[in-house]
Amino acid sequence: MLPVLMRQRARATAAEAALRRRERQLSHALSGSGVGFWEWDPESAVLHVCDGKDHVAEGTCVNALERMVPGDRERVLKAFAAHVAAPQAQVDLRCRFRLDTGGETCLRLQGRALAAPGEPLHLTGLWSDVSLQTAHDLERRRLSSAIENSTLAVLSCNAAGLIEAANRRVEALTGRDPADLPGRPLSLVWSDETPAATQAALAVALQEGLAWEGDVICRALDGRRLWHRVTLTPVRDAEGGLTGFVSVHEDITERHRLQERLSFHVSTVNAVLEASPSGILVADLEGRPRLTNQRLRQMWSLSPMEVRDETPWALFATLSIRVAEPRESLETLRALTASPGEVEAGVDLVLADGRIFERASMAVAGEDGATWGRVWFFTDVSGQKRIERALSDQLEFQQTLLNTLPNPVFYTNQEGQLLGCNRAFADFLKEPPDLVLGEPLCDALADQSQAALLVAPGSSPLERGGRHFFDMALTDKQGGTRTLAVAKAIFSDTVGQVSGVVAVMTDITDLKQTAEELRRSNQELEQFAYVASHDLQEPLRTVSSYLGLLRRRYGGRLDEDAQQFIRYAIEGAHRMQALIQDLLQFSRLDTRGVPFERVDVAACVNHAVENLRGSLEETQARLRIGDLPWVQADAVQMTSLFQNLIGNALKYRAPSRTPEVEVGVERRGEVWEFFVRDNGIGIDPRFAEKVFMIFQRLHSREAIDGTGIGLALAKKIVERHGGRIWLEGAEDQGTTFRFTLPVAPGAQTLPAREGNP
Repeated sequence: MLPVLMRQRARATAAEAALRRRERQLSHALSGSGVGFWEWDPESAVLHVCDGKDHVAEGTCVNALERMVPGDRERVLKAFAAHVAAPQAQVDLRCRFRLDTGGETCLRLQGRALAAPGEPLHLTGLWSDVSLQTAHDLERRRLSSAIENSTLAVLSCNAAGLIEAANRRVEALTGRDPADLPGRPLSLVWSDETPAATQAALAVALQEGLAWEGDVICRALDGRRLWHRVTLTPVRDAEGGLTGFVSVHEDITERHRLQERLSFHVSTVNAVLEASPSGILVADLEGRPRLTNQRLRQMWSLSPMEVRDETPWALFATLSIRVAEPRESLETLRALTASPGEVEAGVDLVLADGRIFERASMAVAGEDGATWGRVWFFTDVSGQKRIERALSDQLEFQQTLLNTLPNPVFYTNQEGQLLGCNRAFADFLKEPPDLVLGEPLCDALADQSQAALLVAPGSSPLERGGRHFFDMALTDKQGGTRTLAVAKAIFSDTVGQVSGVVAVMTDITDLKQTAEELRRSNQELEQFAYVASHDLQEPLRTVSSYLGLLRRRYGGRLDEDAQQFIRYAIEGAHRMQALIQDLLQFSRLDTRGVPFERVDVAACVNHAVENLRGSLEETQARLRIGDLPWVQADAVQMTSLFQNLIGNALKYRAPSRTPEVEVGVERRGEVWEFFVRDNGIGIDPRFAEKVFMIFQRLHSREAIDGTGIGLALAKKIVERHGGRIWLEGAEDQGTTFRFTLPVAPGAQTLPAREGNP
């Protein structure tokens, strides 16, 4: 029996030694690995925690619950109780312990419930130090939260450039759902509108694993075009191998817009500076140039060295040397610069070469309102000054010219204020010119209605840009009344707006009296002409009658010479009667004419043709009448006018050819230009004026019959109707008589008439 017990004890001792050896090996393996044993005794409520080297026996180990963070302690006790009640569950807890150094460590308890035979149930297992992992997890969660809630779009991708994750901001900035992006290329998030060079640079950075920063274009959810500043950062492992990229997108649309606006403003300012006709110099308070434009450098012939000279007031000293007048000191310019509230304008600088520059300046302040310098403007006004001098000389000349006119001249604005006048008008008002200028014209005249008529611009001729002529009796303040002929017109400013009225007056008081006397004289002359013609025609009729009686009664008893003498006497009496009739018609042309009315010129020509029917048939003349208008005229005198001109063409026909006469008209602005053209013997241009004089003839009475009054009568008719008459032609080339008549309102033409009447 004893040997058996001895063998059993030896085996137990060997097993215990093997067990202790394995325990030492396990302890040595776990030593320093951050892993150890733990055990929870529910009866004593003691938590044993030991590392791999020391096994703390029951009753000698400090209770680890005392070092557990209170918040974790309650949670761990509840979990232990639950596992004791359900021993099949695996234990996996994390809890924090305070260290002697004052810090904390976090352990992960993993194990299960065990019950040895004859012993109570307890929990045991391994612990591992997860402090660093927990800190990393916390840091990772914080970083993840920060990325997820960032205003920047953040994307991560693998080494091939395929997206692995994206935060929520990506959707707002790129219009892409983050959930749809994993596995897709990073280039998908920016638009094809991104410049090709930028896309190429990004592709190179992704291919070669390089860092890159630049601007790309993306489209937002609402379709807006956005600019992004992209920062692409490669991610590498401990050995330096590329594992992926992080792409951060910042919305810089507003910044880009501001930069574009700033760039536009800067370029605009630079363009304005360079296009400015004035030289511009911006200098600080010490007189150092900070900005100049090309015009300034050209005007003053400044070298680059002079412009870049940083010596205080050096550039201003250079400019001052070239100014001949006024001789300003630099102290004056310094004092002006030191006065920020003072604005300088219109200072003329006369240079040594005769040019004149106008200088202006004003202070320049920063955003804080503090003055930091002054801007100076230099404008070459040499040409302007010459124009001003020339204009002043011209005005002086015009005023001198006006003062030499005997006619009163004045001009007013639309309100009737007298802007200017000549000496004759001031003499008429019996006031010095200086006292009436600027005053209403109605204050200078006794009758305000007369003044209103003089200055009122509203009349049809004036509105059409013409002139208005009228006569009026004007009374000055001294009670003197004169009759004046007034020519009035409006004048306009440079943009065509009516500025006022100018009037020229002629004193026709004496002329009116003379005209009245002439009217009475003409009336008496007309009466005399009538009586004279009547009294002269009666003896002529008697002479003609008795000569005819003598020829009939005694013609057979007289020889041939006597009969020829009687014939000559009768023809002379007849010519005398025709001459008296023409003279009577000529004298009555103005006094016996009817008021003008709307007349069909074609009808007047037809009447004249009918009166000349015999001559037309006798000469076999070809007559062409063109379209003719309506005019304001005396129909009887119009008929007489055309009868004289057509009859003249028939009378002075060329013997070698059939007479051809053409009557027509052409529009010349506000007048009709009529013509009567023939193919007759023509007229030497030297006698173009003589033929319109009364009793003037170019051919003898024996060659062509006539009194020499017809063309003079035609001229008087045309002039009574406000026109003029002249002729064109040459000897043996026919003659064209032309005359003008004013165009009547609503003038019309009639169909052409051709052929022999």
